[in-house]
Amino acid sequence: MLKRDDVIHGIDLAFRDAVIPRTEEELAPPGIEAKYVIDHFFGKMRNDVESQPFPGSLYMEDFSYMTDAAVLYYLPSVLRVMLANSADFELWIHLHGFLCRIDGDYPAPVLTALSVAQRKAIADWADTLSQEWASSKWMSRFSKKAAKLARTYRSAGT
Repeated sequence: MLKRDDVIHGIDLAFRDAVIPRTEEELAPPGIEAKYVIDHFFGKMRNDVESQPFPGSLYMEDFSYMTDAAVLYYLPSVLRVMLANSADFELWIHLHGFLCRIDGDYPAPVLTALSVAQRKAIADWADTLSQEWASSKWMSRFSKKAAKLARTYRSAGT
């Protein structure tokens, strides 16, 4: 099992080239949901996202309405938030739902276009949670889903 610090380092390296959206249009394309994405994320650095409460049921939906570049910028923060709060089942449910969109009938282009390093970082992250949750009274029910997600990200694009 990888150490958390190694997983975080892998996430940071894999997404290091992503840049913060500087305009509202770089964050979210015009649309009915853009206002909420802008309210929740515009002008926030990654560490801002990590240092504030992150209600998964509210903010994870925003990822469906962000530009691909914005997803690549903010996703590492959410992965780290999940590691730091690994018992947050609400965040897990919504984050897992978003990340599962790498395949299926209507895959998310931003996820299918991830680099090998980015997919590996997400797979290592999911493996770490799976192994941690295997012995958890509250989160053990999600351990197999996290392991499956890790396998999906390891095999995606190969």
